[in-house]
Amino acid sequence: MRLVQAKIFNVNRCYYVIVERIKLTDKSKILEFEYTKKLDNKIEVQYYLTNILNTKELRKNKIFINYISNDVLIETINQNKENKEDFHKQLNNLYPNYKQDYELLTGEIKYNSKNKKKVCALVKNEVISEIKTLLSLVGKKRVYYGVDSLLLQQLINKNSVMFNKKYLVLIQKNFNYYRFYQILNGKIINYIVLDSESNDFNDIYKSIIKLIDSKVDEVIVDAEYNVYIELVDKLFNVNVVLIDYIERINHIDERKIVYGKKTI
Repeated sequence: MRLVQAKIFNVNRCYYVIVERIKLTDKSKILEFEYTKKLDNKIEVQYYLTNILNTKELRKNKIFINYISNDVLIETINQNKENKEDFHKQLNNLYPNYKQDYELLTGEIKYNSKNKKKVCALVKNEVISEIKTLLSLVGKKRVYYGVDSLLLQQLINKNSVMFNKKYLVLIQKNFNYYRFYQILNGKIINYIVLDSESNDFNDIYKSIIKLIDSKVDEVIVDAEYNVYIELVDKLFNVNVVLIDYIERINHIDERKIVYGKKTI
């Protein structure tokens, strides 16, 4: 399949956009086109996306937008047959009156007729408004958007055998942006997106690395090989794995987008 993916990083109100056209199979990923741009405000992002996504090379393909920031709360709620309580009520117990400040995006994972999970992302109203603004001039019907952490949580649930009963750390790097995810028993419990060009990056990065100890079952690295080797050296007491060798999620962002289109 071919798809166009736009990753929009929004960290400290500074934007970085990566637009790719990808030919993807179970065994390979071919990057056919790639455009990148650092932008200062959402108006610039809006016009940049509009121009790029309507080029001759890209306009015929389905477009998937992955919005990546630090603004989203994720909860995964069990919906087994014995649990009759509405997930909205459970969510409100965790975040009283959440509807005032957040919009709810959900996904559902069915394991069988009796058991399923509801994946809930609480996204600030202003973030949803911003995403819609960024897409408002694209002028295409086949645009699917999702927020990074929700897409990842749904992928984790799709591949629950790989993640359950484990404590994992996922580290992703795209250009100068790092994403760190803590995953415990198949649930994202913490995440942060960092810009390596920011003034406080080194201090935050060092503090995160120090927190990764022998309690972690595995660190999964989705980055260039030199970054992987650097992390192997720093985390000598932890099993560090390059994502290229994990078959079901070896192209993790693209897999997230493919699953995300069904539920978002």
